[in-house]
Amino acid sequence: MAEVKSDSKRGVSLDVYAVALALILALLVRFNLLPPVTW
Repeated sequence: MAEVKSDSKRGVSLDVYAVALALILALLVRFNLLPPVTW
């Protein structure tokens, strides 16, 4: 049980980290601190 709990916690933290990274990147592009990426 304890192992499953730690795994789920790690997964949630990774999701939060990914969302925060995406928000920061979007803000940088929004305020022209970073040139918009052309795909």
